[in-house]
Amino acid sequence: MRPKHYIVNLVMLILVFVIGFSSLIGLRFYFEKQENTFDGILRNEQARYNIADGIIRHIITLESHYYKMAALAHVQEVERVYSDIQEEMRILRVLIDTIEHGGLLEMEMGVNLPDVQSAKEIIQYKHTPGAHSNVEVLELTPKLHFLNTKIDELVHSIKGINSSTESSQQKSEIADFLKGLPHYFAAMKESTARLVYASYKEMLHV
Repeated sequence: MRPKHYIVNLVMLILVFVIGFSSLIGLRFYFEKQENTFDGILRNEQARYNIADGIIRHIITLESHYYKMAALAHVQEVERVYSDIQEEMRILRVLIDTIEHGGLLEMEMGVNLPDVQSAKEIIQYKHTPGAHSNVEVLELTPKLHFLNTKIDELVHSIKGINSSTESSQQKSEIADFLKGLPHYFAAMKESTARLVYASYKEMLHV
């Protein structure tokens, strides 16, 4: 009877070992999965933060182009700045679309290295329904569309100053347009700043 008793104890010991080892493996996989989940959320929020920061930088550049164009008189200079404005518009539309729907894009990021001011980085963002970005996108899109429709009017007015007897009226139209610009750009920067802040809070929460 004694050998049988030893066999039973050995089997029980093996069972305890298997159960304990399986539990450890299960816990390891669980925590690894949780770590990967949180790491993915953090990377996604970092991507949204970088995209929103890029939107602000391009809005500032776009604003400077508008004021620069209004101060120009030569047609060639106007057309050059007009081309720069269209390029900034294109970049902003891509960034806003990525915030709204998610996607993969290449962005220029600032770096603090000697003789290197920026570097390109591939950013992937996955839009989530709870990202609190839909309101900001809804505010940005129509304002960007308005500025895009007005740029042709501004170019037409600038070109007509030196070629028309009604230059005073066109100067007045340009002045009126410039008076409204700060409102639109300030509203766009405010909406984007909320995106940056929301991403920053989410990263702290994770």
